Amino acid sequence: MPYKIIFLLLSISSFGQVSDVFEKQSVAFSLNYNSPLGQFREKIKSQYSPENSLGFGFSYHRNPLFKRGDLSSVFIGFEMEVDNISQKEFKIAPFYDVKASYTTFGFRPSIKYFPVLLPKKNNLSFTASAGPKWYKSSLIEALSEDEVVTLFSNANSTLAFKAEISYLFHLREKIKHRNYYSLSIGLEKDKKVKLWDKDKLTIKIDSKIINPEIVVSPFYLYAKLSFNIIQ
Repeated sequence: MPYKIIFLLLSISSFGQVSDVFEKQSVAFSLNYNSPLGQFREKIKSQYSPENSLGFGFSYHRNPLFKRGDLSSVFIGFEMEVDNISQKEFKIAPFYDVKASYTTFGFRPSIKYFPVLLPKKNNLSFTASAGPKWYKSSLIEALSEDEVVTLFSNANSTLAFKAEISYLFHLREKIKHRNYYSLSIGLEKDKKVKLWDKDKLTIKIDSKIINPEIVVSPFYLYAKLSFNIIQ
């Protein structure tokens, strides 16, 4: 009988310690590396700029049942990121020293799933998101070392869908806080969007800009290194 009472007390104590699990929210800051795949990579290949890109991201997810005092393996929130590629500087006619800059920005509602809510040294999470993504291209002329001017720019938007798996880990043996690093790998598939053809963008002598566009369906494999704060 005493053993049953002790077991019952331990069970109640463990259940009541909701602070010992992921119960409230997850915040992450990330460094992203994107690599285009398949036909998309072939269409955007250029002698002037790389296909792969680096960027930064931020995400926030919250337990939707937290205010009720309940636990949930699924957190709901959003994620955003910005990436940029700059072409090598090139000359057009004798008057222009120009380069093009390609920037993307995404903001999407997302869900994050934790198979295990206990804060261990190693953990996993799965994330899926869908939402708008903007592709912006700018043609910049260098008037001098200190002065540049944007000759032309265009922007198009599309819908992006992402799915990723993350491996979360601590760098120290003792877990005092729920601050994790994570390595993530995922896939991104976007709806069709119009982009500049990097190899055919030119300026004529009369300053007329030739803006050849191509229609592509962006498809990426990406990796992320993140710092996570999970409560």
